[in-house]
Amino acid sequence: METFPPYEAVYPAFQPVAEGQRIVLDKGMDMDVVPSALCKFPKLAKLTLRYNMPAVEPRFFPMVNWLRRSSGNEGPLERHLKVIAHGIRRARSRDIHVRTVEFGGSNSEGWSSVDRKWSGGELSTFFSASLRDILEDVEVLRLFRSRAVLSEICTQPSFAHLREIDMCAFPIKQRPAFESFLNKHADTLRSIQYHQGSLTCDSLGSLIKWPHVSQKVVKKRCTFHPRAAPISQLLLIRSETN
Repeated sequence: METFPPYEAVYPAFQPVAEGQRIVLDKGMDMDVVPSALCKFPKLAKLTLRYNMPAVEPRFFPMVNWLRRSSGNEGPLERHLKVIAHGIRRARSRDIHVRTVEFGGSNSEGWSSVDRKWSGGELSTFFSASLRDILEDVEVLRLFRSRAVLSEICTQPSFAHLREIDMCAFPIKQRPAFESFLNKHADTLRSIQYHQGSLTCDSLGSLIKWPHVSQKVVKKRCTFHPRAAPISQLLLIRSETN
């Protein structure tokens, strides 16, 4: 049977980390540091957000529970998204536009918990508003395990610049909403990739019935698993008259 050290043994190692994080949150330092950092990169073109949670919550470490109590309805992910959205707005005011955004994580626990909260209507309005700000300029959107992001943006107005969406490792449960999302972007979408999920490339193609748009399937490397076998990419080709 696997055993773990007692709380008293690990507390000295984690206490300084927790204290530092509490200072950052209490003083709102992240709201100042992140925008300043983003504005230091005038050619910033890509933003990657990875969200992970342990499979078993480390109960000996009180930081997560403290975060939940101190932030009211605002969870850790919502807090981070709000900070990033604030930073991107500041960068946008300096004419810095993030065109590629990736949401992912090294395990499925974090995004699975977010998906359950989204389905149950438990996420705060910060989640929706922050995603809108973050994706305002997006051209390429990549989603790995992060179904809650897709579910949310399917309920929102179209994103004017979106031309490519890459989805991996989650099922699409609300197909009518997803089809509506595609139709809202009929004038901008050029490429769709969806693998390790519930729809084939042919199934995706059957959802798209746009005039003056032809389809072509090509093989390419997976962005999230570059060493894996090539995946199918659905290209949407506009005729010159469109």
